[in-house]
Amino acid sequence: MSRLIFDHLVLVGIVAAVSLLLIFYPVGPLVGSILYFALPSAYLVFKKPSIFKTAVLPSLIFGLLYGVGFEYLNELGGSWIFPRANEFVFPNLFFGV
Repeated sequence: MSRLIFDHLVLVGIVAAVSLLLIFYPVGPLVGSILYFALPSAYLVFKKPSIFKTAVLPSLIFGLLYGVGFEYLNELGGSWIFPRANEFVFPNLFFGV
């Protein structure tokens, strides 16, 4: 069995195991997303650590520029308005927004 096929089988196994875990033990969306994305990412970084060093700077730049810009535009457009906002962990406004 080649290394590429083995890596694909491991990644499919991780996703299947997380899926089964989330079916039997439902958790919040944040934890589910972390399990789905962080475990396969950690495996891939473990297999080839140099890829992390190559990808971290563009990821930070893209995340900061586009992520903050996207968040700001959605805040201006009102798409982050929730009817039950007083039930959030931080119900107060930050910087008037």
